[in-house]
Amino acid sequence: MQPAQPPDGPVEAATQQLATQYFEVPPQAELFAALSRVIGEWLDHDFGRLLNAMYRLDVDEAKFKLALTSGQGESVAHNVAALVLARLRQKAETRLKYTPPPPAS
Repeated sequence: MQPAQPPDGPVEAATQQLATQYFEVPPQAELFAALSRVIGEWLDHDFGRLLNAMYRLDVDEAKFKLALTSGQGESVAHNVAALVLARLRQKAETRLKYTPPPPAS
């Protein structure tokens, strides 16, 4: 596993913050690997929790079903993690777009 890299910009930082909030991954972890690991665990042992997270994140249901059926084992976790990261990035971009800039000091 590679050492964690600092986020490249505000979207990446916001994406990592959202992932930490929803999936309880360490903030310094390499995001894709950490998400894949958590999602794999939930696929095997707590599918209801995974479904709840997908609902809360508003992940497209058709894409989620496709990710579940288009692989086996670890590849399913990777497919779902890619969907989650794409959705988190979309949420982060939207939040940054509509968040007013901090007042000048």
